[in-house]
Amino acid sequence: MLSRATQNSAIALSRCIRLRNNVLLRTKHTRSTPNVKLVIDKRHFTNTITKPRQIPQNKTLKTTTASVNHEAVIQEEQDPIPVEETNDIVADLEALAESKDINNKKLSPQSLILLGDFVEIFQNGQYSGVVVGQRKSSGGRQVLTILLRNGKTKEFSSTSVAHVVPKFIQSDTRLSKFKFDPSAESLPDNYPIASFTRGVMDYQRTIQLRKGIQLKRFTQLYDQFTNVEKTGNLHNTNTVSLDILTQFVYGSTVTEVERHATFLYLMNDNIHFIPTADVRQTGLWILRDKKETKIITQIIESVRSKDDDFNQFLERAKQLVEFHKEHADPVLGTISQSSLDEICNSKEYGLSDTDAMFVNFIADWIKSPPTGIHTPHEIFAPTILKALGCYDDHLFVDRKLAMLFLKQVGMFKPWDNAKLIQNTNNVLADYIWSDKAKRMDQTMNLHSNLFLKGELDKSGFYLRDPCDAIRHDFGDMPVYTIDDPAAKEIDDGISIERIPGSDSMWLHVHIADPSAYIPPTHALAKVMEQRGQSLYLPESHYPILPNALASQKFSLGDTAHTVNSNGSQYALTFSCKLNKEDGNVQAWKLQPSLVKNVRKLYYSDVDQFLKPYATSTIPHEPLINFDKKYEHSSQHTIATTTTTTTAEDQQIPPSSSTSTVSKEFEQDLLDIFKLTSQHNQFRFQNGALNFVRPSPYVELEPQPLELPNIHFTPWSSSSSSLLPNYASTLPTIRIGLDNSTVSPAKKLVAEAMILGGRIASHFAQEHGIDIPHRRQTWPSDETISNHDITQRLEMLNARDPKSGTIGLSNVIQYMGILPPVSMTTTPGLPHVLMGIPNGYVKATSPLRRYLDIVTHWQIKAHLLKQKAPFTRERLDKQLLPRMEVREKQLSFLQQDCLQFWVIELMNRFMSEGKGNMEWTCLVNLPNMLARSELGGTMEVARVTILELGLKARILNLKQSLQMGQVVNARVVKLDSFNGFVELELV
Repeated sequence: MLSRATQNSAIALSRCIRLRNNVLLRTKHTRSTPNVKLVIDKRHFTNTITKPRQIPQNKTLKTTTASVNHEAVIQEEQDPIPVEETNDIVADLEALAESKDINNKKLSPQSLILLGDFVEIFQNGQYSGVVVGQRKSSGGRQVLTILLRNGKTKEFSSTSVAHVVPKFIQSDTRLSKFKFDPSAESLPDNYPIASFTRGVMDYQRTIQLRKGIQLKRFTQLYDQFTNVEKTGNLHNTNTVSLDILTQFVYGSTVTEVERHATFLYLMNDNIHFIPTADVRQTGLWILRDKKETKIITQIIESVRSKDDDFNQFLERAKQLVEFHKEHADPVLGTISQSSLDEICNSKEYGLSDTDAMFVNFIADWIKSPPTGIHTPHEIFAPTILKALGCYDDHLFVDRKLAMLFLKQVGMFKPWDNAKLIQNTNNVLADYIWSDKAKRMDQTMNLHSNLFLKGELDKSGFYLRDPCDAIRHDFGDMPVYTIDDPAAKEIDDGISIERIPGSDSMWLHVHIADPSAYIPPTHALAKVMEQRGQSLYLPESHYPILPNALASQKFSLGDTAHTVNSNGSQYALTFSCKLNKEDGNVQAWKLQPSLVKNVRKLYYSDVDQFLKPYATSTIPHEPLINFDKKYEHSSQHTIATTTTTTTAEDQQIPPSSSTSTVSKEFEQDLLDIFKLTSQHNQFRFQNGALNFVRPSPYVELEPQPLELPNIHFTPWSSSSSSLLPNYASTLPTIRIGLDNSTVSPAKKLVAEAMILGGRIASHFAQEHGIDIPHRRQTWPSDETISNHDITQRLEMLNARDPKSGTIGLSNVIQYMGILPPVSMTTTPGLPHVLMGIPNGYVKATSPLRRYLDIVTHWQIKAHLLKQKAPFTRERLDKQLLPRMEVREKQLSFLQQDCLQFWVIELMNRFMSEGKGNMEWTCLVNLPNMLARSELGGTMEVARVTILELGLKARILNLKQSLQMGQVVNARVVKLDSFNGFVELELV
């Protein structure tokens, strides 16, 4: 037993832990601008309808409305969950219901936090305590009521919890006699608050004691896991789990107290250790690079001591900021050519190597994901910006202001995409900028060059197609690829085969076959696995395969690699015949194939041909005008056009005035359209949901657009080679609405791909092949409320009987009941909102999605009577969970980037006196209470700007708005950095 004096000494020592180089970081509390939302009593939505067993045929749609409840509780943004947006719906039929996760930005399921758990929370400060209340919220989150050590309670979002000690109350012998249901919403009213708070204080003293006793081992942690000479390759990694770190300090067998003590040490040492964004779930920590820790320490010492390096940086940086303020457009950030000449000809401006250290430190603040945890950047970057004395008129010293500063000193261009910069160290690290991304690019270039030279043996490609002996040759049968003129990766084509003596037809879906060349163990396969899928940004396109292969040699078409003297290309073909009665798949087959008569058609041309035949099946949404487009050119002119052409028409080069749909193709296209329409009706009868939504597309010129420079290079006006990133002109922005949901050609292709996915699923199920199926099931009636059941029936009965469409103004109210989509190796499960009853898989984009080529490899292994390259365990435990997260990460990023450029366009309108432009808005969430920047309250509503497909908020409401109502509004405030658009009613 340790003496009281020894215990007190250990605790005191633990509290005074100094970081490397005698730098002590104290976190300070900085309150962010709060936001509030209305809490609605669920009792308002109860009903007494019994659980139905079938869909009534004459059910009428009920429209739910809501008005603001002024007696409702106002909850600050630090406590509740962000409001669920309801307008970002993935139009692609394969991914419709995944939109709910996109709206909530929920990447992966988090384990539930239960009553009696002890939690560490980092949200505008650090809080510790016991969970005494919990309720579910949107996106799988929880709102937690925490009993703090001072006996007070406070509500937090579960997303702010960084560490959990399960069953804290139940495992304490003094408290365990108090019985309760851990899964209930709250503890009984008579729970012993005083006993619980004493238990919390005693536990925290125990943790401090355990930290103090092992202080020496804690101070060795960083060196132990970053020193290759000490650890060999075992620990030579920048990511380490909490369990491994705890074992180093305390030994191989660790307790929850020891894990907790290690967690708190890591949190305090924020120079050397960084928690991952999902640290509660994964327990993973990032170890900063030694060079980076040295620079951070140097900056902290320089700022604190206000040494010469810091003061000289402030002087030179302030000079640049003042020059930019005087000469740059206050909204666009452009500088006239004469002013650019002035700074280039002057020898007074510039930043040194030491200055660059401070600039990059501020840039790293923007690049690091906000976690609610005070890092060195969170503390000292605002200190540096304040010390400049240039921003006294700014209410908040935040990351947005840091972005402005970096533009003013010439690191970023006026239009650089803040959303890309904010994701530098996240998902983008696999595609651009990072050393890892550069190594992947080198690997792709190496193997692409070897393939193009024909040196397959040096690269590890298959020397001979493994399926050569079992391929079916489709000869001269036309294969129609339908895509945009600018499309790069042509991975699908469609054929129709009429059966002699019968009115039946085979529909063939031909998919590009890169697995004919790439083994599952190839270096390119490793790159594909790491990236997951191709990334499409307005600035550029980042593939998972080398461009020369994905866009040419492996694509279907005239650039493809031919495998014989007939000019044949490899494909994997999914074929089916449909039942004439209900449109379901009647017969199917799957076979490796050869195709050669590939005909490239454009969406716009096929649309023009099919429109007369598609009038009853293509949905119409009167609220959305797909022909309206907006443009701002580099000459600062605004062009708003309303035409009868589609977005694709604008992409067609002037020389393409002749339609790609020649007379000889027309009957084939009509037959394909007929079959895909029949299958669409089958899905409708099985519950498929469709609706038209406004979703923006963005075109930029020049293309590709140069990416932001994420590392600042010192420059001087006395040097002709290194100059700041100031600009006198802007890239052109063109914006319109994606017409995928109303284009006959796009719906035809989408339906054919769905059929291909069903055939792949059927084949795998019949032959016992493990592949990544997609599933979406309605929750059982016993687990949901009568209100949700009623809403489901209303939603299904509200569909148009021909197109399956629900009007946009009505569909909003149903988004909350859509079940999530997930991946599984279990076959035969339904995908309810696609109307697929018995199995679906994505298998038609192997040039763009890694799991699609995984499906091809698995299927081919069965056809060749070989062992499958991927076991069920590897798929279930490794690949599928990671790819689910990756798909959502990329979807979030792509949507954020689209939103950034739409707001940038609106900014340009504002700068040229177009601030009074009126926008048509659809109300997604009606009146709610919110907090203003200055702390007051106001009524707001969440809306979608229909012309732009952009989320926004209407402020200072003086009238009640209803969900689904259409109103006119004008812009009050734009913020492309944070993705905010604020409006006022006209």
